[in-house]
Amino acid sequence: MTTLVFRPGNGLQNVQVGAADIVSLLSVAHSAWGWIGGLDGVKSILDTTGTVFGIRSTKVPVLKLQLPRPNYHIITYHGLIPRPLDDAYNAFGGDATLQFVGATLCALAHECGSDLAIQLFIKCIAPVVFDEEFSKVPALKEAVQVQIVDNIASILNDGAAHGLTERFRQAAEDMGIVNGDQVWLREYVRSGSDEGLPGEIELVGGMLKWIIGSDRSLKVYQTRSGLVARIATYLREVGYPIDPVRVWNGEGSPPMVSRGVVLVTGGLSMPRRLSVT
Repeated sequence: MTTLVFRPGNGLQNVQVGAADIVSLLSVAHSAWGWIGGLDGVKSILDTTGTVFGIRSTKVPVLKLQLPRPNYHIITYHGLIPRPLDDAYNAFGGDATLQFVGATLCALAHECGSDLAIQLFIKCIAPVVFDEEFSKVPALKEAVQVQIVDNIASILNDGAAHGLTERFRQAAEDMGIVNGDQVWLREYVRSGSDEGLPGEIELVGGMLKWIIGSDRSLKVYQTRSGLVARIATYLREVGYPIDPVRVWNGEGSPPMVSRGVVLVTGGLSMPRRLSVT
């Protein structure tokens, strides 16, 4: 219950908000604005596929995702008061498959934006981890894509509420490869360069196919793209099993890694590229 306190001649003096009002506000914010979550539709589709067609994906990587509980803020006369959610809300619904989908989308969208993140996930990652489902159930891929497109804001909010945005920023800063011109990047990823080289989106897609693929013969993925190196770092932040990104100036022997990305900043050799298509 909300109590309004008035004094004659002085108008509204005080507002007292009860616990029920806060709970109601959070519920409305969640349902009407899609505050956090957003992957319930994907879960329903995959669960139904498993029940009706007997298909259970076994290729979804289990991420070592360790995130703090999300917080909300109450606006008061004295300023913002941060409070943790009363219920122990697990990131992206707590389901391992949903956590993989949500965390991957957040890592890709941090610099590429939501539209390109969805394209990369649907084109490079989903066909590998959900290959049996997509091959046996017509239009399943499109159904999953529609659910992600419709709820991408909620998915990204969920990651931000669990601190992923700050973790990505700090990881890139620690690596020493800061973000470039975001406006230029958003255009270049689509168009490529004047020299006919693939755009940044193609380079990111190639790295994704390498990191999620079953071929383990290529242990080191070399790239000259700072964006590719940063996104590999973000994926590692959410639990992808790769080594920290190493930087190599092209002289002498390349860095030794068990499985990871190397950013090549010098030398004459061209790093291997994988095609998105």
